[in-house]
Amino acid sequence: MVKYFRRAAVYLFICMGIPLYAVGISVPQLTAPVVDLADLIPEQEEQQLNAYLMNLSDNTGTQIAVLTVQTLDGYTIEEYSIETAQTWGLGQKGQDNGALLTVAFEEREVRIESGYGLEALLTDAKCGQIIRNIITPSFKNGEFARGILSGVQAMAIVAVGEESAAGLYDTEPIAKAVEGSTQNDELLDIISVIIIVTLVVFMRLMLVFPGKRNRWRIGGVWIDPFIGGTYYGGRRHSRENRSSGGSFRFSGGSFKGGGGSFGGGGASGKW
Repeated sequence: MVKYFRRAAVYLFICMGIPLYAVGISVPQLTAPVVDLADLIPEQEEQQLNAYLMNLSDNTGTQIAVLTVQTLDGYTIEEYSIETAQTWGLGQKGQDNGALLTVAFEEREVRIESGYGLEALLTDAKCGQIIRNIITPSFKNGEFARGILSGVQAMAIVAVGEESAAGLYDTEPIAKAVEGSTQNDELLDIISVIIIVTLVVFMRLMLVFPGKRNRWRIGGVWIDPFIGGTYYGGRRHSRENRSSGGSFRFSGGSFKGGGGSFGGGGASGKW
């Protein structure tokens, strides 16, 4: 119960735009669109997915990346995912059209992180449907490459449309799997909005009372509701500095995160 409360609290604070100060998360280097540290994708499929994501970025400007890790080292997948997405700076600066698929093997968890600019398309409900209807069914059968590739293509279909997302599998059945929102998804969205609005009002009321600023620690992150930026080793870094983006070279081409920003939009699941 504590684990799920901590995860919900971190997620809600991110959604509110309150900065989270990561403590000890070592973000992997962006060496390719697919950073498969857990070795879940065979080489041929990994090359295919890398080429697909490079082509998607070149043709649409939308940048989607994949990260698999063996373990989260005690962090929640929300903490690990948002820190990685923001450090890599996926998406174009100002458009924030980036997304990240994170898979944690030992914890059996998966998350889709949506950039600010994709939150209206790659909504929390859509991300949840992609995870439930496409990714986790394959994972439960041990088909990790299939789940990741089809999940990424589903993300691309929602973000840029079927025609622009073609190139891996037949887009029609994937598109049907993420069509519309279920009543449960819509109800959860309404409840989330109510909770977030309540917390925002609570935070605003706290600002009325002067005094010493306090930082709160939830899980592996520090939260300061009064100031922006991030602290590492006593230094403060702005979002612009943190979103400079990683980079990689692949098959003679080059790519780097364009400085896109993330605010915690997306969804998580287990298999």
